[in-house]
Amino acid sequence: MYTIGKKNKLGKKTFWYFFITKNFLAVVLTLAISYLAYEVYAGRLTKYAEELLQSHVNYISTDMVSSWLLMLAGSFIVIILARTSVLYKQYSFVLHHHALHITHGIFFVKEQIIPYPQITNVEIISPYTYSLFGLVQLNIETGQTEQHASKKKETSRDLPPMDKVSASKLAHELMRRAALANGYTAELKNETLNNTPQKKRRRR
Repeated sequence: MYTIGKKNKLGKKTFWYFFITKNFLAVVLTLAISYLAYEVYAGRLTKYAEELLQSHVNYISTDMVSSWLLMLAGSFIVIILARTSVLYKQYSFVLHHHALHITHGIFFVKEQIIPYPQITNVEIISPYTYSLFGLVQLNIETGQTEQHASKKKETSRDLPPMDKVSASKLAHELMRRAALANGYTAELKNETLNNTPQKKRRRR
């Protein structure tokens, strides 16, 4: 269950999804540098690196080169983690009593408010790239009545990828609150009472 007024994040799986997909080239470069450091230190490039260094620079050893490469790879990892952390912290959502608030940004924050009465459907979408990380996306369909017209304008709003379990709980909670906000309170109460087994009264 989600607590009213509490800021919710998208989950750890979303963090690692951003880590890989938003920094793919940097991650590949980091892995390549780390592999090169290993090859120079104890791999197939050790002899070639030693001969090259002895013929040009005598005071630099293969150990020094491999350590420099590892330091470079480590600095790339720190930069990638920092960038991913910034991207991850940009997204959050809060359930209030009357609406869902979705915020995006750190310095320039954009807030999207979706009132519960306008929610008509919540769809859980699982693209292939998301399913590889165990993630799904929520598509919130809303219906807003246009002014001076009897028709309804249907719009959809997508949330960033999030964990399957969290997305399922959020979808059910949004639909429950939408039903309550649209006047189905009495029907839900009657349905709950009908499904609740009643205790038999003892005869005195």
